[in-house]
Amino acid sequence: MEALAARHPQVQWRWLDIEDEAELMDAVGLDIETFPTVLLGREDQALYLGAVPPQADFLERLVTRLGAEGAAPPEVSAPAAALAAHVWPRLHSPEMPPL
Repeated sequence: MEALAARHPQVQWRWLDIEDEAELMDAVGLDIETFPTVLLGREDQALYLGAVPPQADFLERLVTRLGAEGAAPPEVSAPAAALAAHVWPRLHSPEMPPL
């Protein structure tokens, strides 16, 4: 993840520990059982929420495809959209550290 973040400095990379955020997960209706699970978003809009293989090249292709200029945001679930809306305001706060 750190190498991928270095190759994509335009992307904000944050770690959200779902065990520490159990109330938030309950509030948005998410039950994450597979790791790693990633949320990709553009500002407060969710673009992708799901489990990914633990392979940097897979995640890099996903980031490149969804982050492409003019890329239409895909349809996402209501819980993913709610999580993105909750997380976006916290991105620059000390409670959500970078990778």
